[in-house]
Amino acid sequence: FAAQDASLYGYRLPTTPNLERLSHRSYNFTRFSSTCSFTTSAVSSLLTGMYPFSHRVFHLEGHLPSSLEEKNLPSLLKQHGYTTGAIVTNPYAHPLHLRIGEAFTYLLQPPMSRWFLPSAALLQLRDSMLFVNVFVDERFPYVLLYLFGGAIPSFNQAPVVDECAVFKSAEQFVSNSPTPFFLWIHLFPPHFPYMVRSPFRGRLLKSDQFSTQLGFKAVPGTAWFPPSQQPIVDKLRLRYDEYVTEVDYELGTFVEWFSHSPHGSNIILLVTADHGENFRHYFTHASPDLRYPELHIPLLISVPGQTVGVIDSGDADLTDVAPTILQLVGIDIPSWMEGHALIPHSKSSVAEPSFAVSLA
Repeated sequence: FAAQDASLYGYRLPTTPNLERLSHRSYNFTRFSSTCSFTTSAVSSLLTGMYPFSHRVFHLEGHLPSSLEEKNLPSLLKQHGYTTGAIVTNPYAHPLHLRIGEAFTYLLQPPMSRWFLPSAALLQLRDSMLFVNVFVDERFPYVLLYLFGGAIPSFNQAPVVDECAVFKSAEQFVSNSPTPFFLWIHLFPPHFPYMVRSPFRGRLLKSDQFSTQLGFKAVPGTAWFPPSQQPIVDKLRLRYDEYVTEVDYELGTFVEWFSHSPHGSNIILLVTADHGENFRHYFTHASPDLRYPELHIPLLISVPGQTVGVIDSGDADLTDVAPTILQLVGIDIPSWMEGHALIPHSKSSVAEPSFAVSLA
């Protein structure tokens, strides 16, 4: 999710109180960025420690080449005796889509709506906002959903992903897996459509506005919208902020649980994202440019026994995650990883710039 919408990074609304509490015993990287403005390429950098020009994933439906089937973080950990698991609720980030399923000992079934396909999810009507000219897929099945989906309760009332169910699945993995283990949780929320559950709905945007389909018009074939549409997008941003608050709550509940679990004192926790959202000039993260709100993402790393927070304002990006984890667990960082370990930080370390690429 977007760092610009996290109170942890100075946002005016109290969206991430649990991340703020976690930051008091974590390394908090305030200038951390994605390597791309959309999921598949960014996640590939997260898992390989490589930039897109090296891992060759440039498109949403792209996948890692066969030469990288073992050149990725979970594969290396598995080779060193780790039980590796993944709960991934975005199809474009799933290990089977990326073609590195063999790197994981367990691929847990993600708790998702049966309606969840990226194209269909964008057409959910109730409690979301209807966007015309941009996200309506003209293929026949989706046109039918667009026209009649409001009459199907299971389609238009439930969120596509229940974060609580995802973290319950994670609790089962943590409780039952042999040690050492590695678990990657990839939440689809907070992502469009912003289907916020009732306990969080209406906290920032009046609840009666959720039953209204707000018309949104952009230039056909783009995600650009004229300034006249900004008031509608501002309401949508409040909806997104409620979603961020919901995810923050569920994450905080999970962190509290494993902190008191038998493994709690030995877990390295890392919280980050694959991209942010825009809400200015372009909708979501679909601009043709690499805009800062789409790229600036959180990174918190909490290591066992840490009791104080550390703020790091140096440049860093998703390629640094994999080498940092390997450094922390005592595994040599392979030469093909282009990122560098962020912890432990040495004052003699040479600062390196972060990069992002978009060839979609």
